[in-house]
Amino acid sequence: MAHKNIYGRSYNRSVSISEDYRMSIVNTIEELGGDKTSMVVPHGTFAKVARQFKVTKPSVKNFWEEYCYTGTCQPMKRGRPMGSGRKLTEDDVYLIKEFKEKQPSLMTKEVRDKLLT
Repeated sequence: MAHKNIYGRSYNRSVSISEDYRMSIVNTIEELGGDKTSMVVPHGTFAKVARQFKVTKPSVKNFWEEYCYTGTCQPMKRGRPMGSGRKLTEDDVYLIKEFKEKQPSLMTKEVRDKLLT
């Protein structure tokens, strides 16, 4: 479902702004006097660029900061973050059922500790 931001640009919440569009925004900031090394931007630049590209001012600021820190403006990865949790194997599920049958009042933390030892 498409939404409209305060500047009238249609967007879809599940689709990030492309890296090319982000870099166009950043290049415009540089053309208007933005300095990557000091991150200094002339007063009113974020608002002007936001209106021009029909994105919000906080988005423009975030793109600029990301560019200054990393040199790129890649969209964030969507979905499950790297390193977040492990999936249980069939053996783990079997063990959990065994623990719960033997001791129904067992707390989640205790189950985890038993699995990890």
